[in-house]
Amino acid sequence: MTLTHGLGMPVSILSDSMFTSFFYPGLILTIIVGGSQAAAAVLMVIRHRHHYFFAGLASFALLIWIYVELYITHTSHWLQTLYFGLGVLEMILILLILIAKSTRRQGGGFQKRWDHRQY
Repeated sequence: MTLTHGLGMPVSILSDSMFTSFFYPGLILTIIVGGSQAAAAVLMVIRHRHHYFFAGLASFALLIWIYVELYITHTSHWLQTLYFGLGVLEMILILLILIAKSTRRQGGGFQKRWDHRQY
């Protein structure tokens, strides 16, 4: 978006914001959102010790970006809904993986873990 002048979007949608062009929002989008997603992907590939944590941060950055974008522009597009949904899906999958790893590490599933009856 920084090189294409907002992909044909009118600059007037930024009139209620602190931005006068799409340069800085595009730069923020590229560095923070794109950079965090790329870093999380690299950490997943090399199986860094905390790669799920960084993937969660990247998905949270995406959700915050979409929310702020909607707030600033007062307009919506179907792609924003798609990306917000993908960010939520990414967070849900990370949580499910972490729960599965946690229960596996503790030696059992939910039934064994929560069954307090004495036999």
